[in-house]
Amino acid sequence: METLEIHQLDGCRGLRLVGELDMETASSFEGALASMDGSGQCTLDLSELSFIDSSGLHAIVRFARRENGNGRVILEASQWTLRLLEIAHLGDDPNLEIRVAG
Repeated sequence: METLEIHQLDGCRGLRLVGELDMETASSFEGALASMDGSGQCTLDLSELSFIDSSGLHAIVRFARRENGNGRVILEASQWTLRLLEIAHLGDDPNLEIRVAG
């Protein structure tokens, strides 16, 4: 079983996720989101995730809705996570912006 590593991003408000964001790790992710300092735009680097299930997607959407008016939530995605986010229509959420990690 793979785990989830959560790292603060340097130089901006955000988190980098490594591993699996699923039913078992979503609560740790939500705890890290809740403890993040500051306000304004937030970046979630998802490019090093190897797996995301619906629990992880819902955690991202709930966070974006809580941030409404506080700034956009930018999702940096690898090619495979980009496809998953497109299938789940997360790009339709006005609080989310999806970018391909470069």
